[in-house]
Amino acid sequence: MYQDESENEKQEINTIDILVVESIWDTESLSSAQENKISHAFAIVNKQALTGLKFCPHCNSKAFDPKDKNYSRDYEKHTIKCENNEGKIVKKVKLDYIQKPFVPHIMQNKTYQFLLANGRQHEFKPTQYFITYDLETVPKIVNKKFGKSSYQMYKLFPFSVASNIRNKQGIKKIFFSQQNGDDFIVQWLNQLFKEADQVNADNQYITAIRDRSSSAAEACTKDETIPYSMEVPIVGFNSSRFDISLIIQQMQCKDWTISNYIGSPTIAKQVIVHHKKLNLKVKFVDMLTYLQPMELKQAAKDFVDGYDDKKGLFPYEAFNTDNVNEVLSKSEPFTMEDFNSSLKKTKISEKDYQIYLEDAKRFKNRWDYLQFYNEQDTYIMIKPLMTLISLQFKYKIDMFSFMSMAACSNAIKYAKAYEDFDINGVYPNFEDLSQKFYLTENYWQSKVRGSQVQDKHQRRDTTNNVQDNDFEPHKFIRYTRSSGTAGGEMYMCGSQTGKIEEVDEHSKQTILRIINSNKRFTQEGRLFIAEVKGHIQEDYLNDFRN
Repeated sequence: MYQDESENEKQEINTIDILVVESIWDTESLSSAQENKISHAFAIVNKQALTGLKFCPHCNSKAFDPKDKNYSRDYEKHTIKCENNEGKIVKKVKLDYIQKPFVPHIMQNKTYQFLLANGRQHEFKPTQYFITYDLETVPKIVNKKFGKSSYQMYKLFPFSVASNIRNKQGIKKIFFSQQNGDDFIVQWLNQLFKEADQVNADNQYITAIRDRSSSAAEACTKDETIPYSMEVPIVGFNSSRFDISLIIQQMQCKDWTISNYIGSPTIAKQVIVHHKKLNLKVKFVDMLTYLQPMELKQAAKDFVDGYDDKKGLFPYEAFNTDNVNEVLSKSEPFTMEDFNSSLKKTKISEKDYQIYLEDAKRFKNRWDYLQFYNEQDTYIMIKPLMTLISLQFKYKIDMFSFMSMAACSNAIKYAKAYEDFDINGVYPNFEDLSQKFYLTENYWQSKVRGSQVQDKHQRRDTTNNVQDNDFEPHKFIRYTRSSGTAGGEMYMCGSQTGKIEEVDEHSKQTILRIINSNKRFTQEGRLFIAEVKGHIQEDYLNDFRN
């Protein structure tokens, strides 16, 4: 624990209690003379002293800035409410007056929204080009005891990574390992972004342009009218619990940065990384989020017709960080005993070992076999993913626009409910049974007096303020179906005209003329509304009103 001390005894210094678990020296961005010590805090006891904010003593989550002019009011209001709720966050459901359809397969996909609204839903296509990846690890022997019942055998480090890129040209493989240098993960990420740029271009909607002056083939270009901003999917298997934790540090550097992280410190459900120079976003997701818990071999068997892609075999416990280069540089195959697992208490069968020997004959050394094994793991993920994408697309659902199997299933349920929906169809109007507001003279006088008190408190000029006798010209105006609106009833509070500065007699007459005119929905009327609500754009007001 640490406590700040000051040379000035008269000045009161708050105590900051922090449990520090690690300290490092940052020398990447600073010179050696300006090295900066970075401490990673595990637990902070006194949040107020550290942040300078005042936290609610009941819920300990709501924070207030003491420098805010409304601090006292907001703090007192919240603490009273929070005390009545015994420090618990009480959530209330506030329903809209008008029912809105719940259609996640439409509302969560801007591309499908646009195409459906323009009668072009037949052009909708799923995100069908993606990248798969997989890391292989080497154990470092630790053999540490923690208490009487806990024992750590190994600490895992990545020593190879492979990816399969599926784009319009076909399938491309890339592989990096310790033989490429200690920064092979960074090299892989750099190449990954280059490949992802092409995948992103292939996923875009294109339009064909024919040159009438020549007989040349049609040229294809990106259709800028169709909104498509899906991040490039980078898919791993069981990566949310394993692979991401091994490369998360390399996802933050000068060229790219993590823009969104969804999950917990131990499980990364989704990580979006943004490349600054390419202005490209990739999305690291786990294939298991769209499946039931299973092994990769079983997933390939269940979702691939014929099951012609077989997962290889590799002896993870045959080497460690001390002898990895020596062991993998050998040309002879691994022995049968090398495949024994002390962790899983399993042994390889004679049949599987013969399969390994047949595969190993094709390679010069064990490093080459490792590359084959690593790339094969990423290759056999492609067909199951394509099958899952096709299954979801039957219901006009782009699988990668949802985070999990549960979200996709929910979208399918409501897609089935709205499968006969016709955007050009005629449906009965909803009857709004909500309580209407009518401006009374007593309410008007109360609002006028309240405005005068506020203006005097703020020392504003109240010469041209609305008065009690202005009630008649500022009545709440009701526009019925016969007044020219397109169905339903529209209400507009005339008291808002009191917000217009320097309302003289001429301005009042102008307002009354617009209110009583048949042209109140013309350009002149719209400009009047824009004056009343000057902080809102006129176009938005018109769209909202219509």
